[in-house]
Amino acid sequence: MATLRLPRSSTRRPARWRSAVGRAVAIVLFSASLSTALQAAGHPLLEGCADPLTPDCAERLEHRALQAHAELARRESGQLQLSPPIEVARSPGTRWLGPLGDSGLQLLVEFAPAQPPAYRLAGEGAPPLTLPGPAWPAPGGRLLISTGTLAEGQPVVVLLGRVESRWRVLLRQEASPGGRLAFVGWRADGAAARLQWSCRGTPALALQLRDGPYGWDWVPPLPSRCAR
Repeated sequence: MATLRLPRSSTRRPARWRSAVGRAVAIVLFSASLSTALQAAGHPLLEGCADPLTPDCAERLEHRALQAHAELARRESGQLQLSPPIEVARSPGTRWLGPLGDSGLQLLVEFAPAQPPAYRLAGEGAPPLTLPGPAWPAPGGRLLISTGTLAEGQPVVVLLGRVESRWRVLLRQEASPGGRLAFVGWRADGAAARLQWSCRGTPALALQLRDGPYGWDWVPPLPSRCAR
């Protein structure tokens, strides 16, 4: 029996099919790389501790940080000594976690009963505000970003920038309750932060918070609410 051989061109998939497969593969590869990035996004000052941070683990982190950076902070008779001093350092529930890269600032965490850990900044020009999570410095040290969840379950992101010798809040935005904003990393030029939005079992959404012509904006837009 003769074997029917089809022309080579007839055995190839249509270009539209190949394009669809290519897009699907790209999506899978992007999702895998995003997952890897999120797993690798543990804050270096919190290395070895689970999220949320506990007082016992924070105490161990402070001991490590004070040994590595004795010129920046110390404890005398149980009192945390910083320069310049800040009021929150007097609280017995405050722990010093170390310097934040090239920003010139330092990270502290304060614990209060029935409250999530409250992160704060110390150093020249540091603003007296509470951050929802540990701050991540951008390349060059002129921007910081912090994401986390407030006590009432409200996700929030705070972006700070250094203007001359002072740090100012460039953006503070609360997201839909029930969702979660996770920091993934900074773009190499420091002009955009990469984040992930997840909400009630729906597929995670990759976002960028970038410095645009009219200020900082989301690409794609941050969802206004969680799907029901």
